[in-house]
Amino acid sequence: MYYPEFLTEINLYTNGGEYVLATTREAYIGYYWKTFDGKYFTNKNPQQLPNQSLIPVFLVKEQNNGDSFIQSYPDYPKNDLNQIVSPNPIPYVAKPTSGDYSNNFFYRYFSKPINSNLYKEIDSNSYYKLLNQDSSINFTLNEAIRAKWILGGFTQSEVFKQNKIITEYTELNSNFKYLGQFLKFNYSQYYKFPNISNLYTSGGEFKTKDGQNYIGFYHIHDNTGPMVGQTHTKEPHGLLFPINESIISEVTTRYSNQPMMSTTGSITSITTTPNTNMGGGGYSGGGGGGGGY
Repeated sequence: MYYPEFLTEINLYTNGGEYVLATTREAYIGYYWKTFDGKYFTNKNPQQLPNQSLIPVFLVKEQNNGDSFIQSYPDYPKNDLNQIVSPNPIPYVAKPTSGDYSNNFFYRYFSKPINSNLYKEIDSNSYYKLLNQDSSINFTLNEAIRAKWILGGFTQSEVFKQNKIITEYTELNSNFKYLGQFLKFNYSQYYKFPNISNLYTSGGEFKTKDGQNYIGFYHIHDNTGPMVGQTHTKEPHGLLFPINESIISEVTTRYSNQPMMSTTGSITSITTTPNTNMGGGGYSGGGGGGGGY
């Protein structure tokens, strides 16, 4: 098949442990080039003939159920085998700490294979291993990114807006073009209201679920927001819905130790690993959010 030059990446080089010849499964060391759709060939470019098809080692191992590849090729260099079995990043569920909530933000880390958009969230340890090209992780076939994630300090709708801006900025300035889809556009994930008890409204601030103006004691719960009653209990009690979201901001400023932040100066900090290869493919979903009763 003919590949125009703009659809290839040429003059690449491997020291071994990354590819084998498709015909013989022999380890390959030398120059190679690759196509936009994830195919690999020997020699520096398509014009150098003949060129042979290459297969990434991790695919050969998967096709041969892992260890059977090693058993079939006992003469494969030992140090290359160590490189072959370096694991891919492990998926991780982010868990903001109380310190993160005090700071109103934390960092989230994401990775994907260089030649696809199969995203996963990872921990900071895996991210820094990829960043530093640590041999204990498969940095040759994966890239990663770090993005700041706002937890609080704003109203919930403003937190949603800020994280949406950060995510879209990340998509525009990295290879992670489908990060929002991976996050299921849940930009207020991990948001927590301030915990405040013994509040009272004389009306005109909240509505009940059936739309009635609420007068009486209420509290703000970190997961669910305003609720009926002076304090939070295990007994079921109703949610309250602000007539205007600025009410939550006003209450927080008045009673909480952490006043709402200004909405100016959006934070759009991202950090990526050195890999800059572009790839195609799909994406896998992720995300989730908090709830209450």
